[in-house]
Amino acid sequence: MRQKIIEIKGLSRENLLGKYPLPIAVYLLMIVVVSLISSPFQRMMQGGATDLNITHMMIGLVGEIIVLLIAILFSAGLCKIHLNIARRQEPSMKDFVYPFKNHPDKFMGFGLLIVLISVACSIPGSVCLGIGAALTSIPLLIAGIALLIIGVILVIIIMLGFALTTYILLDDPYDTKVIPAMKQSWKYMKKRKGTLFVLYLSFIGLFFIGILSFGIGLLWIEQYYLQSSVVFYLKVKEEHMEYRSILEDGQEETML
Repeated sequence: MRQKIIEIKGLSRENLLGKYPLPIAVYLLMIVVVSLISSPFQRMMQGGATDLNITHMMIGLVGEIIVLLIAILFSAGLCKIHLNIARRQEPSMKDFVYPFKNHPDKFMGFGLLIVLISVACSIPGSVCLGIGAALTSIPLLIAGIALLIIGVILVIIIMLGFALTTYILLDDPYDTKVIPAMKQSWKYMKKRKGTLFVLYLSFIGLFFIGILSFGIGLLWIEQYYLQSSVVFYLKVKEEHMEYRSILEDGQEETML
């Protein structure tokens, strides 16, 4: 596993040589646009909560959902840029808007499903904690914390299982639907979740250094992280194709 991760990260660094400017510019654009659009809705929700104004709270909530959908498409566009970099194709701003023009509903649908699954996993623990706090019941509080921990573990497993879905949709947005893409990702990730999890963990130190640099270093580290995720996807896809080819060859020999 360690050797595979070293290989993935090494190839990612090689792919990004001379290619950093575009993904960094796009990443900055994402942050600025999403922050500007989100800011008034956040203020509206906060003001509505303070003044108990339901209308303002609802408008703010709807606005935040719209911002989330835009952010999902932006993230998919950045992934498209990294896919082209990994495939040694020249990336461009056209890649960034690709999800907006090619079945954006699929990317948004997948993003919303993941959000809903994450929320669902946290509900039992949150409810139990809330009731425990209201009744000042220590057993309920302990149970709530335990359920929250279980929920977090479930979310991590689910996220790892569906981690390749966006790339699968980007490779074929017209013929691939959301649920089949999620199933394909889960199939790809069988016995590989641990490797991807360790790959993600290997960036913790770099992200910490990026924070110490007042966030400036994060611009480069984020691209390194995303490119490593893409290289992981391409390697898994290649392994799966080779495995299928071996199976098909074996079936042909059996028939003969």
